[in-house]
Amino acid sequence: MDVSSLSSVASYASNKATVDAKEGAALKTFKMAVDQQADMALQLVQSVDPSNAASSVGNLGQNVNVRV
Repeated sequence: MDVSSLSSVASYASNKATVDAKEGAALKTFKMAVDQQADMALQLVQSVDPSNAASSVGNLGQNVNVRV
């Protein structure tokens, strides 16, 4: 058995594990960001008062709260 091929397999396995760990962390971060955006969108939708939603266009934008 060729020793260099064993070294290559070990190196590949190590690199693959590193890439898999980084991808897992990136996916976790992405999922957290998407969940946070979904929560914020839901809060925005729930904050709309249905009685004001059907009011005239003349009042549009006068009661806007922006939170950063």
